[in-house]
Amino acid sequence: MFIGLAKVLKNFIVSLIFFTSFNGFCLNSKAIDDSELKNNQFIVSGLFGGVVCKENNLIYKKPVITPCTIRTGKNSFLEMKKENGAKIVVGPNTEIEFQPNLIDIKNGSFRVLGEHEIAISGFGQRLKRSVGDQLFFTSKVFEELEFLSLENKITFYETHIMDGIKKEGETKVPAGSWASIGGRFGKTLGDFYELSDEQIEYFKSFLLPQQSLKVRHE
Repeated sequence: MFIGLAKVLKNFIVSLIFFTSFNGFCLNSKAIDDSELKNNQFIVSGLFGGVVCKENNLIYKKPVITPCTIRTGKNSFLEMKKENGAKIVVGPNTEIEFQPNLIDIKNGSFRVLGEHEIAISGFGQRLKRSVGDQLFFTSKVFEELEFLSLENKITFYETHIMDGIKKEGETKVPAGSWASIGGRFGKTLGDFYELSDEQIEYFKSFLLPQQSLKVRHE
């Protein structure tokens, strides 16, 4: 767990230094036209570096047409925004299959902020978040999906077979907790690691929304 965590932290720190050193990442762009936003649809609200969608083009300030297999390169980032202000920030060296109600992460990291119910899958396991602020990233060392809730809970769904009947249970992962699924833990949820206030503040600096970056640079 901690070997994987150390590698994740190292990659995040390198990316963070690069990210915050650029006043780019669409910081000086005009405000997004909310008329572009419809219902559950996301638009591209921030785009920097090598970012592609396998199925369709990603165009700044235009809707993300789904399904969309998103790939980001080294030191590259994508931010998507919904009408109610909810945002998804996709980090560097990441691959996800994106739909408005589902993200299947293959590699890398992303952050979800605001009010938006979405399922997150990885390594055959499934999570759900509805509101708050959460980080999700893969550990290539252990082939696990790791996640950290900075604000509000994450729900883990676990399937059990009881007397030949398939039943699904739920476990709530509280805010301020780090946990993992897949890899060493198989289909079960790993132990929770409660983070200190200082650690929470540290992780809040990862994959910042572009509005937060604008404030920091002013």
